[in-house]
Amino acid sequence: MAEEINDIHTLRFIELLSSLDEATMAFLGKKAHPGTGKVEKNLPMARWNIDVITALEKKSEGNRGELEEKVLQQILSRLRLNYVDVAGETAGTSEEGEKKEAAAAPSEGGGNTVNNTGGVGADIGEKKDTPAGDDAAGKAEG
Repeated sequence: MAEEINDIHTLRFIELLSSLDEATMAFLGKKAHPGTGKVEKNLPMARWNIDVITALEKKSEGNRGELEEKVLQQILSRLRLNYVDVAGETAGTSEEGEKKEAAAAPSEGGGNTVNNTGGVGADIGEKKDTPAGDDAAGKAEG
């Protein structure tokens, strides 16, 4: 960044966005995790971070300066494009694996559990902390 930042709140906002950006890129498997040094994908966490940045975008609307807006939009655009790219790779790999498993052992019925976690395709905006009642049991069975 060539621009000088004189406001501490602007600096902290950009640092927060940068921190979320770095973590999300690690969750997307685009860079090594800072704690472990390993490159691993965790798409549900990547999606959650993108949703957090989107929430910051919505909640700070009308209160961002020009630099904050520019950084926010660049980060969100890059993360969203990378997420779609990685999620597409993962879905393609899962579908190919499922087809191979189904052809090799059609009577076993396995191979359809790859994306059963509700992570990649789930809408992070949905309320996840519902009480474990009949609805939750029905979802686990079905």
